[in-house]
Amino acid sequence: MAIKLKGSKLVWTVHNVVPHDAYRLNFSNFFMRWFAKHCDGLIFMSEESKASFFTHYQYDEEISYAIIPHGHYRTSYPAPIPQHVAKQRLGLPPNKKVLLFFGMIKPYKNIDYLMAVFNQARLAGYVLVIAGDTDSPELKERLIDYAKNPNIYLFLEFIPDDKLHIFLSAASAVVLPYRSILNSGALLLALSFNKPVIAPHIGAFVSLQQELGRKWVYSYAEELEANTLKNALAHIALQDYGKACPLENYDWDKIAVATLRFYRQLFPITPRSKQALRT
Repeated sequence: MAIKLKGSKLVWTVHNVVPHDAYRLNFSNFFMRWFAKHCDGLIFMSEESKASFFTHYQYDEEISYAIIPHGHYRTSYPAPIPQHVAKQRLGLPPNKKVLLFFGMIKPYKNIDYLMAVFNQARLAGYVLVIAGDTDSPELKERLIDYAKNPNIYLFLEFIPDDKLHIFLSAASAVVLPYRSILNSGALLLALSFNKPVIAPHIGAFVSLQQELGRKWVYSYAEELEANTLKNALAHIALQDYGKACPLENYDWDKIAVATLRFYRQLFPITPRSKQALRT
């Protein structure tokens, strides 16, 4: 690795322990193990991330690491708009609540299964909105087939940043039915818009659920089923969402301070390095 030969050090922010989509699995596993062993420091976004990493790589825990969470998105997108206006813009029925999935649609995100469960649940007061692109023609065909239910609305296209707030404004809840996940930007984005999230009890969903409570992160064990979805939505319907989701611990200023502290610990500033910085 060229940067290592030049004396530079390498820090990996471990968003995923392994890639979600590896076209050559054996080569990918070989490279990731080689890469992990050449890191000088690691940043994990949760305790679950750290545990998963050391279990997978059987790594020597003497390596320097820090646990620094994924930040929120409160100032990154246009502000929310009134829910009824958002529904109108998207062509959604004004008298039904919106259960939303958004993001790039990949097999591990389990969206075709979610649609099947929604069909089984027969939630007359809800519509399911799927908003995002997929690069799999086969998966797209399955989604279209499941969407024969008039209460499922598909927006199978890339949703730009200046439009995503419309979908989140329309939602009463967000569902992220992933089969596997370690960290989730979509989770933090939904919470940044003060939308409760239904998700499996794995990865970052565990620590967020423990910190924020089931009001904001309704996590479920095992596989998502029709009754699970019904119970989750019934629980959410009873909550008061008049106050914003408390995401102070995920403020980017705090994350920046923690990250800088870790780098200074890992690479102490010496008189020689100070001189190098001046020149």
